[in-house]
Order: sequence, then C-alpha cells, then structure tokens
Amino acid sequence: ICDFELPAGTRVMHIVTNGVASTLSEDERLRTLSANTTFGMMAALGIPARPERVKKVLAVEHSSCQLLHQAVVVRALELFPDQRMKVLMLSNGGQETDTQDLIGRIQESPFFCNTHPDFVRELANSAVDRIFMPGDLVVNEGETGNSMFVLLNGSADVYVSDKKDQDKGHDKKVEAKKIKNMIRVGHLAAGAIAGELAMLGISQTRS
Repeated sequence: ICDFELPAGTRVMHIVTNGVASTLSEDERLRTLSANTTFGMMAALGIPARPERVKKVLAVEHSSCQLLHQAVVVRALELFPDQRMKVLMLSNGGQETDTQDLIGRIQESPFFCNTHPDFVRELANSAVDRIFMPGDLVVNEGETGNSMFVLLNGSADVYVSDKKDQDKGHDKKVEAKKIKNMIRVGHLAAGAIAGELAMLGISQTRS
C-alpha cells in the first residue's frame, strides 16, 4: 500500500476504509491496521512518517484506502488560513505567524526600511500565501520572475548551478553539499527576503 522509503510514499495520507493491513518496521515487528485507521498523515505535512519506524504498509487481505496527497493539503491550507496554524503548528514547533509578522519582515528589508508604514501594510495585505513542504522547489535559477518572497517560518537552502561539473562531467563522487549538478551557496532562515530585484524589474531572471 505504501513504501515510506520512497519519496512518493511519504507525501500521501492513507485511510484504510475496508480490509486489514500490516506494517513492516525497521525491527521487523508487525502491527495490524484495521479499517478506519489513518497513517502517513504526519508525512503529508512534511514530518517523518507515522507510525514510527515503519518502512512499509502491506495489505493482509483485499483492502481499500482513501488517499490524500500532500499537494491537496497544501492547497487547502492556502485557501483556509484560519485553519492553517492548527495544522502547521504540528511541524514548526508551535510558532504562529500573522499579517503583523509579515509587516515586520518587510520593514526590515533594505528596500522598504525607509518607506511609510501604511505603504508596507498595503504590501502585506496584498501578499499571496504560499506553503512549501520539505523538498519543494521555491524558486528555480534562470526562470523569469516578478515577485518577492518573504520567509515567515521554516528554512530553505540556496543552490546554484555547478559550472565545473557541467563542463567536466560528473565523474567525481557527489558531495553532500551538491544536488544534481547544484552546489549550496546559502541558507535562508525565518525572516529572510529574496527576489526584490525581480519584483522591482531590475532583474528579469532568477539568479
């Protein structure tokens, strides 16, 4: 039914509607999942899969499940902001954010630190919410963009193309800091702002 060792297996919530399933854990211990059992729910929110230490879930008999993909959860959280923190607080340690946090982040930016508070408030009220789960692509180098990103909570790594690997080939063993011909050049924490140049029209492509 589900393999938590595969990326696709950790981005779906399952609900056993009929039948019986069993789990295969790291210590080879079996656990039975009966009808109406939910699993993988935490993984759909970017948190390690549950039940704990489970590698696979196997059907014991003819079974049926309802699947809820991570993308659906993310979209619902964007459409219903009043419900968002009830869910996301599970994964961000209980940190809650609101419009006032966004206003503060924008005011701290060198581009807007000297602007009038009403102007900053208008920007914050016009902002569009976007939620990204661990591993999701936020910005892609070289793509056309005209928006600025304010990271309210969580963190993100910044990668750029590794020109040396592209020119010489990828013969060497991939280092921990590299991902598919990309090399990490920075890390963004909560409060970071990126994309100001694209938003102001100074740069047409993401760098």
